[in-house]
Amino acid sequence: MLSIGLVGTIGGHVRRMVQEHPRAEIVGLRDVDRTSLDEAAAERPGAFTCRHDREGFDRHGDRFDAVIVATPDHSHCPIMTRALADGKHVHGQKPLVQQLEKLEILQRAIDARPELVTRVGAQRTESRERRAACHPLKAGVLGPIVEVHVASGNGALAGGHPLADGRLGEPCDPPPGLDDGRRLCGAAEAPCRPDVVPRRWRSWWEHGGGQIAAGIVHLTDVVVHAFPELTSPTPVCTRTPSRDLRHVHADRVSSTPTDRVSTVAFTGSTCNLHVQDTGLQPDRRQLGIGGGDRPGGNDADRAGRRTPDRPAPRAGGSTASRTPPHERFRRQLSRQTSRTARSVPGRASLGAGPGRGRTAWRSDRRGPSTSPARPPSPAP
Repeated sequence: MLSIGLVGTIGGHVRRMVQEHPRAEIVGLRDVDRTSLDEAAAERPGAFTCRHDREGFDRHGDRFDAVIVATPDHSHCPIMTRALADGKHVHGQKPLVQQLEKLEILQRAIDARPELVTRVGAQRTESRERRAACHPLKAGVLGPIVEVHVASGNGALAGGHPLADGRLGEPCDPPPGLDDGRRLCGAAEAPCRPDVVPRRWRSWWEHGGGQIAAGIVHLTDVVVHAFPELTSPTPVCTRTPSRDLRHVHADRVSSTPTDRVSTVAFTGSTCNLHVQDTGLQPDRRQLGIGGGDRPGGNDADRAGRRTPDRPAPRAGGSTASRTPPHERFRRQLSRQTSRTARSVPGRASLGAGPGRGRTAWRSDRRGPSTSPARPPSPAP
């Protein structure tokens, strides 16, 4: 039986999933929000409760073997490193960290305790439907992949249940039962505001990762599970018309990580993963899949349509399609790498391959290559 302490009481659905496992038992609960803590404690009357993780480790550390860390993103790293130092297995909810430099800190803590089990949780990944969606991609049913597009209707400022609406609001008293000082957990000192707690912290720079960390990862997880090559991008090109980013994340974001790939699953030596939020859509004509109901999209101005981040052309002006910034960036990298490739025999050229830049999930119609891909030669 694995005894688990919950840091952040997580959602009721996930709590029930843990409790229903025949070899797991929730023995402790920690949350800075008294209301959430009492709600979870009512389901587990025998579990200890506390408001601070140090209290849980110092006073009750002998009662649990592992922790599930389900707190605001910025607080994951200090809680998980403390758990590892105390010899506890760690299940950290996505995103694992909020700032990339915290990965190095966490990696050192993991390396110091190799006997412990660590893992990252992404809700919905366990569903049968999402796992089934990976199979045709892994099997190459679509043929070699040219590039991938992922679009989300929400943005970091969508408002509603988990996201803020971008309005700063006046400082206010914390909700009853919320320990605001412990909520900060190392973040910059700042007053409580109505659009931060209890759940809208995801949109704020100090606490969350915006819509990409909150929701888009639930769409990209199918891609990453099918193609693990798309996990370490080299360049990333991002654009947004948002300008005031002092407090909250941008919306109307178009981001293009580019990964180097070397398998026959792809048409070239690189693959672009285009991510768009706030209802932005790729230009379907540029993708070569026809007009449909949304022939335009974020990058469509061939007919002079107005887009969220670009006004319509002036009367008499040119309506010719303008190359998107991420594509100009990719072409520049391609030219630079091509010059290097000509001087280094056998080195794969960045951006090489038929059909480059044409479609998302649209494959090379000639089918996969029958010869294995040749890995790039080392740089001189």
